[in-house]
Amino acid sequence: MEMVSEGGIEDDSGVTLKDREFELLLPIGALISSANNKASELGGGFRVDQTGLELIWPTEVADDIGLSPSASKMVRAGSDTYRLLFKPVAPPAKPSYWAALFGKEPPSLVMEYAADDRHLINHTHEAWLVWPWHFDTEDQRSALDTALAVHADLSEALGWFAASQRAVEGSRAELFDAITRQIATRQ
Repeated sequence: MEMVSEGGIEDDSGVTLKDREFELLLPIGALISSANNKASELGGGFRVDQTGLELIWPTEVADDIGLSPSASKMVRAGSDTYRLLFKPVAPPAKPSYWAALFGKEPPSLVMEYAADDRHLINHTHEAWLVWPWHFDTEDQRSALDTALAVHADLSEALGWFAASQRAVEGSRAELFDAITRQIATRQ
């Protein structure tokens, strides 16, 4: 039986959809950051101008992660905080992290970024999933449970923590490269 609390609709165990999303969005944020570094290595990156924030990912990066950054929107007029929409790559060119997590009907991802003096771009840690319009609460819960299980499997297989540590100490794209290799070996 579902109950409604301040955090949203809870299942029998007291876990809300927001809790499940948050559990998944933490590692996704780290992976997106690593993907941004890979994009930078390949000639892509961020651009901020009077029209907003643009994140340019080479096709290789978008295909490997399964998401493509698209339009941004300023959060508040006059602020340097932007929301960026990441849409699932369709049709997928090859197996990807996002497709492994969510299968044939993946959600989009929204992340917020702050542009300090229009030069330094930082993720604000605000992020959420945008589900296909026909997904009800149970569809979302099921998709999140599957995605969390797949992520846990991938995380264990590639040594997520060790790859994250190597990304801090060496190449910041290491986590992205490790997950890309792991996805390729699963197919």
